[in-house]
Amino acid sequence: MKRFISLFLIFSLIFSFAACSDDGKQSEKYSQTEITTTLPPPIVESVEHSKEFTDENGRVVFTVEVIRPEIVENATESFKKYINGLSLDIFNEACAYAEKNLENAANFMDSQKSDIPWSKKIDFEVTLSSERYLCYLIKDYFSMLGGEVEPSLKTACFDIKNGVPCTLYDFAVEGVTHENLRRSVVNDLLCPEVSSFFFNGQELTDEQRNLVFEIFNAENFYLTESGIGFYLDSYIINPRNTSVFKVNFDWNEVGFILKLPK
Repeated sequence: MKRFISLFLIFSLIFSFAACSDDGKQSEKYSQTEITTTLPPPIVESVEHSKEFTDENGRVVFTVEVIRPEIVENATESFKKYINGLSLDIFNEACAYAEKNLENAANFMDSQKSDIPWSKKIDFEVTLSSERYLCYLIKDYFSMLGGEVEPSLKTACFDIKNGVPCTLYDFAVEGVTHENLRRSVVNDLLCPEVSSFFFNGQELTDEQRNLVFEIFNAENFYLTESGIGFYLDSYIINPRNTSVFKVNFDWNEVGFILKLPK
């Protein structure tokens, strides 16, 4: 068993990423008609974008830097267009966020007598690229005063074979309801890890277990080469810890409730 637990600082200004196309966005729905043979795992490269935003006086008050994923090989044209369109939306939405907050950024800089603009930096980490699945974590770093910050996280996970985004429920063993899956993930997987990390292994109270269940978001998962990972906003569990709790499990550890479809 190999588990990795790490903490990521979370900010209140969390960037929302599109899972499907809307008006004015680059992404288009993925056509499944091209899938006739199994291709090797998609090859994903990094594409960089940056933009500065100024106030009415020409002062730079917001900067956006995005490193986004782009599929370059081992995928059908429609799948590449679909994923790369969603990926480009990340930069477009970051720019839209900056434009909406120019006045707030300028006022904050004035109030702090600062010449450091607000910044949004976005990066990604591919957690799994296989013949069947592509999964990556979007890391959103937001700063008002510069310096090192930890990111908030967002998952992008796709079933290449069926041409659709994945949900946690796609990996439930047969016969398990959505509600039972959520409760089992929380009670059997997450609560023991929360107990070990935050409370020195002491058994959680019913109130603490209910709190973990309340804050658990079924979208906050990601696939790895050997299993599945989850993350939680831990500041709700421990107010002194403004972070995200992250833990990985091997498939053999979660086989009673989750499995990887062939």
